[in-house]
Amino acid sequence: MTNYSLDDQLSQYSISQNFKAEKNIFSYGDKVEQVYLILEGLVRLFIQDDEKEKEVARLESGDIVGEAALLEKNNYISRAETAQETTLLAFNPEDLKSLMHQEPILNENIITTLCSRIQWLQESNLKLPPLNQPAQISNPEETPPEVNNESNEKSEKKVDNNTIKITKTEDFYLPGHQKYNITADSTLTQYTYNKEITCPICQSKSTVKKIRNSKLRLKTIRDDLRPIYKNFAPAWYKVWICPNCFYAARKADFFDFSSRQEKKIKNNFKKQITEIFGTDYQPQYSEPRTINQVFNAYYLAIKLYNLIAASPGKLGYLWLRLSWLYEDVKAEELSEAASLKAMTHLQEFYFNSSTTKLPRPQEDKLTLLLALLLAKHEHHEKALPLLDDLIRSPQTNPRQKQIARDKFIELRRQKKEQSRS
Repeated sequence: MTNYSLDDQLSQYSISQNFKAEKNIFSYGDKVEQVYLILEGLVRLFIQDDEKEKEVARLESGDIVGEAALLEKNNYISRAETAQETTLLAFNPEDLKSLMHQEPILNENIITTLCSRIQWLQESNLKLPPLNQPAQISNPEETPPEVNNESNEKSEKKVDNNTIKITKTEDFYLPGHQKYNITADSTLTQYTYNKEITCPICQSKSTVKKIRNSKLRLKTIRDDLRPIYKNFAPAWYKVWICPNCFYAARKADFFDFSSRQEKKIKNNFKKQITEIFGTDYQPQYSEPRTINQVFNAYYLAIKLYNLIAASPGKLGYLWLRLSWLYEDVKAEELSEAASLKAMTHLQEFYFNSSTTKLPRPQEDKLTLLLALLLAKHEHHEKALPLLDDLIRSPQTNPRQKQIARDKFIELRRQKKEQSRS
């Protein structure tokens, strides 16, 4: 893999800042001066609508906040508050723009952030002040947040020291996520069996479904490397959940974490989930399980992996499988958004100099997958060198080499056609 570190670039252009919980990062009417990248923690974003304050986003590690500085606005029309102890990287807007030219991965994060905010605002029909003027507000402490009772989110009021906290699910999923009416075929029980496990976090016992690999029949591997099996979808059973502490992870990662990560999970994860879904939330699988339960499992795992700063490679594969699941329910825009997140995380993993070198077959598979994702999202100049490396190497698996060659020829042809037009 290429020796490359985005961390070095970030530290060169930014200043690290630590905030305690429930502290403002910026508020309505403040002068726009900096853009922030969240390293660790949780940030809540609020806006004013008809003189009532509404929470519009919950931002985690890797998210951007204060992006109004990139749009050359003079004053903030929103308020950002830490929900827990948080570490930020603060950038001068011009420095971040310069870094964005060097690091397309930052462009992807910022574009995704902006699109998510815009979609939320459009769906909520909020009445906002003009972008060039600071918001005219009342004292936030005198105007409690308003509860949104839309069908796809669950809200709950908790009174503590005369404050009101609203819990929602809107930022748990990708914007636009819905409920889907698909249930696993109850006649396919021969593909799985029950196994009792002990949760490595809370030590409680629960039963999970394991896949009988000997029963699987592979029909084909698509050109995007998605395996298609006869009658069965293994992705539905790849994430395990502890019903007691809500610990959720891929089967391959379930017992693989450090003592520092274990402490974070014990101290924070269940609390974070109940703040989103409410205190009566209980993760579960029915028999047969539904696609909505599968989606929830993947999003729980993503939430947990972000909390413990898991490898971007692990996050990338979760988002990749989510993109396939969205494809299966005909949610094309969500499939595209999840695929973009998979590309971003896998690109970070692939070019990170601290990554342990993978065995050659695994590295080739990752190289091909990343190249295909880069090509899918129009990053042809980045995809072509990766494909060329696979084609030239005598060690590349013949099928992978053929896929790489076909995609390389296709991209070169597109490039020539564009240069002629």
